[in-house]
Amino acid sequence: MVVFDDLSRIFDLDDALEKVGGDREILEEILVVFSESYPDQLSELKKAIDKGDAPIVERAAHTIKGSVGIFSSKKALETAFRLETMGHDENLEDAAAIYSKLEQEVEELEAALRATLSES
Repeated sequence: MVVFDDLSRIFDLDDALEKVGGDREILEEILVVFSESYPDQLSELKKAIDKGDAPIVERAAHTIKGSVGIFSSKKALETAFRLETMGHDENLEDAAAIYSKLEQEVEELEAALRATLSES
């Protein structure tokens, strides 16, 4: 089992629970959907970056931003927003490096959520 020293740097559990009316079960269900969908979302984003397809980068990053936003993951949200903005501005110069950061943050988020929600 992975131990996270400071979960607050990954996500805000209290805020995430507030978004679902305090219902931990609903948050767990959303986590299941997120866990099943984020690999495809990241894959779509990566392909768009590799092709230099700015409109798809914008859309895919926006989707990921919404997905991580429900869990109040400030770091992943900010990184996804940065990619979304880059797509909007049609400037993908550093997008591959930023994508790598986002991928790591999303995977860390998913692992931290699983560890936290399985404690109940």
